[in-house]
Amino acid sequence: MNSATARTIRETCGLTYRDIADALDVNIRTVQRWEGVAYGADIPDDAAAYYVGCLTWLTRTVSDAVGYALAMADTYGEPETVDLSRYVTQDSAERDGFPYPIGLHAAAQGHILEHLAEQGMTCNVTYTQP
Repeated sequence: MNSATARTIRETCGLTYRDIADALDVNIRTVQRWEGVAYGADIPDDAAAYYVGCLTWLTRTVSDAVGYALAMADTYGEPETVDLSRYVTQDSAERDGFPYPIGLHAAAQGHILEHLAEQGMTCNVTYTQP
C-alpha cells in the first residue's frame, strides 16, 4: 500500500493520525511519514492490513445498513424516519465491543445518511446511551 492510498482510506474512514498511531502502537509522526508525499516505501504490512480492515468494516456496515433499511421499507412501507445511533465517547464504544476508533463509526453513520437520503428517506442520528 502506498502513501496516497493509506491517506485516502484514513480520511474516508473519518480517522485521524492519532487514531491510526494508537491502534498500531506507533508514534503519530510515523503515521504522518507513511502518508506523506515524500515517503518512498510501501507501508508495513500490518499497518496496511489495519487500514484495509477499517475500510472493509466501513463499506460492509454501510452496505448492510442501507440494504436492511431498504428491505424493511419494501416490506413494511417507507418509515417517517430511520433512526441511527452513534457513540458518544471512545470508552462507550469500547464497552460495547467496538474494535475501532469512534471516528470510523461516525463516518459509517454519515455514509448511511447519504445513501438513504438518495433514496428519499429521512434519518435521525442520536447518541447511544452509555
